[in-house]
Amino acid sequence: MVNCSIVIQRTQGQNTETASLHAREEVKVALLIGMAWEVQKHELIFLDEIPDETDLLSTTINDAYKKELREKACANLARWMNEAAIPFEAVKLDSFGVAVESIGRYGVGINLRLLMKFRLDRMVQKVGVENVVQVITNNASSYGLAGQLLEAKYPTLYWTPCAAHCVDLMLEDIGKLPSIARTIKKAIELTGYIYNHSSVFNMMRKYTSQRNLLRPTKTRFATSFLTLSSIHRQHDNLRKMFTSEEWSTSKWAKEQMGKKACQAVLSPSF
Repeated sequence: MVNCSIVIQRTQGQNTETASLHAREEVKVALLIGMAWEVQKHELIFLDEIPDETDLLSTTINDAYKKELREKACANLARWMNEAAIPFEAVKLDSFGVAVESIGRYGVGINLRLLMKFRLDRMVQKVGVENVVQVITNNASSYGLAGQLLEAKYPTLYWTPCAAHCVDLMLEDIGKLPSIARTIKKAIELTGYIYNHSSVFNMMRKYTSQRNLLRPTKTRFATSFLTLSSIHRQHDNLRKMFTSEEWSTSKWAKEQMGKKACQAVLSPSF
């Protein structure tokens, strides 16, 4: 869409006034039938109404501020889409543009958490209220509010937070404890070194009877603790590997990162 303006010189003559009227009619036509420049916002500006230098400076500052807000909004949208695993191709949908424009028209303070309520409500109606006894979601605040609103609307059903999500939140809080956070960091460094070097990885698999240290799950908090559990179970085998002749004669044992990984495994606190 093009944002354009028409500049008209004001004079005392009738011809100029007629031209002004014609210009206004052209704008109306463009707005009504979407012709010409596909105008979204079309203004008439007269030369004697052009702002002075102060107004121009204010406009420049305002434009720069809007540009900064736009870049921040785009960055936040991209971050949200990445965290929610939403394909970036989704921005090409007409409905995405309509949704963003609607949020912009509403302004600051829109409560998007109510969207969860509408989604759950729609699913309940689709299945049939008489067929629903319990609704289970994760424990996010948006779902909690939606669950309470759903219970108020349908007294015959119950909302329950997901037990697995509650456990995951507990693991997140435990992982923030200083001693646990340091242990997780060391485990990440060790597994990162082993898995980033194919020869070291194959050596590890040999000493652990083809078992892995990493235990990927849907959440990084659960992954961290399951990986710690795997390292603990392979404690003796890892020490055998880093004290073996195969390791000590390898080129990896002479590199700084290899020495650091070896020291971590052979340390008393491992």
